[in-house]
Amino acid sequence: MTKAPKNNDPESPAGLHVDQDWKTEAKQEKDRLARAEAENQTRAARQMPPASFAVLLSSLATQILFALGLIEDPVSRQKMINLDLARHHIDMLDVLKQKTKGNLADDEQKALDQILYDMRMRFVDASKGEKPEAEGQTET
Repeated sequence: MTKAPKNNDPESPAGLHVDQDWKTEAKQEKDRLARAEAENQTRAARQMPPASFAVLLSSLATQILFALGLIEDPVSRQKMINLDLARHHIDMLDVLKQKTKGNLADDEQKALDQILYDMRMRFVDASKGEKPEAEGQTET
């Protein structure tokens, strides 16, 4: 009767021979799969939403909110007010409204009208020196 080689691995049961190469390969495969999953999650986080009229409106509204100091700069973590830039983006929304007149679905037209109105009101507040409210926030 042949004796199995002595097991030096404290994690395996006594008398069981564990192939160290197999453990190494399994760990490498596990690490490779973990890296692949992390890459997939990063790629998914970077994916842009599909191009649509709603995304275009959201993009322009975000630029206006940034220029009104309601969104902080992601690099400097500062909120800056640039009324000229905000006015420019509001004018761009107005041009979009004029150029798409009669060519939008009802929900798209309502969204454009609502965003344009909201951004104009926020601009008026900012130009008066009042601190415009961030979306969803109210004074307490």
